[in-house]
Amino acid sequence: MANGVSPGGPGWWTRRWAAPITLAAAVTAAVAGVGLTVDRDAADKDKERQSALPGPRFRITSGWDGATPAQDAGTPWLQIHAMAKGGTEPVDSVRPPSPSAGPVTGIVDGPGRTFVVSSVRAEPCETRLFRFRVTADGHAAGIAPVAGGVVPSLVAGLALSPDGRSIAYATAPCTAGLRAGDTRRATLTVLDAAGRSRTWSTARPSVVGEIVWARDGRTLGYTTAEVRGKLRSGRAIGEAEVHALDTRAPGTDLLGGRVLFRSPPGAGRLFRAVMNTDGRTGYGELRKERPPATVRFTFAEGQAMRITHTEPEEPTAVEPTTIKPLTVTLHSGGPVDGVPLRACLNGIDAFGRVTEGIFMSNPLGTFECRTAWTG
Repeated sequence: MANGVSPGGPGWWTRRWAAPITLAAAVTAAVAGVGLTVDRDAADKDKERQSALPGPRFRITSGWDGATPAQDAGTPWLQIHAMAKGGTEPVDSVRPPSPSAGPVTGIVDGPGRTFVVSSVRAEPCETRLFRFRVTADGHAAGIAPVAGGVVPSLVAGLALSPDGRSIAYATAPCTAGLRAGDTRRATLTVLDAAGRSRTWSTARPSVVGEIVWARDGRTLGYTTAEVRGKLRSGRAIGEAEVHALDTRAPGTDLLGGRVLFRSPPGAGRLFRAVMNTDGRTGYGELRKERPPATVRFTFAEGQAMRITHTEPEEPTAVEPTTIKPLTVTLHSGGPVDGVPLRACLNGIDAFGRVTEGIFMSNPLGTFECRTAWTG
């Protein structure tokens, strides 16, 4: 992950350590014809909250500074840099812990300077999960396989429970070149500390993304969208929904969780919608075409979405909006400021296959969070 800003969109993710959502105080325009409510948030108060948050001490990256994974024997598995004024200083370069550990494709931080990483290899196509911790002086220690963490598919959208013991992730079959294939259904798996896994899926072609845990440690939030008929450049994406799933309740239907938000028809093309850690509210971002604008909003279960900011765009300046993968440590927007939200957010599809409302298969290197931070 080179940065936390979406190309062609506003600089929403302006501080990757705290992953803030700075909501503007004034709304410059409204989305017409869909019955939305306008909410004027206090941007100054949000900025004060950002400035009070402590900065990170260390940056952890895969390979050469988070570059696209490579099988080169000389490439480090992980690198750790100390954050310093004017730049960073190298502290540790970590070799693969075993021959079966492929290049790192995702890094998510847990409590107490612990981390979970995913690594992938092509033959056989599988993802392996590992845990490690960063010492007080910035060195990797205790690297070990996660119990039950060998997955015969690609993995994306890693999310850790608040206590760091359970891991949630999306899976997709491999195709040539380690691409996330066009799957007939969306699947989401939770792996507990004992190595037991449980999977939920859809019965229809769909995508799943924006996977996050609520602070109760049992509710899992995520966004789903149906993959529909073929277009010239891909396949159309239907209206998206944000679900809150009780992971201890019976059932395997991924669409069975409570619906917190459903994108209104005609509102625009949704490219982010994330549940807050309270398990009932959230935030998102969409693009409307007439007039062209990027719209940020919040939502709550059983209520209409509320617009918090609208940023007009010049028609000639509009470019396809994609989501850069983002490892989130703290979510500082909304009513649950400062509650840890340990997840890799990559838009409504965890594998980054949705752009401007169109589903397309993407190669390895577009859906991972390969940089994380710790105090």
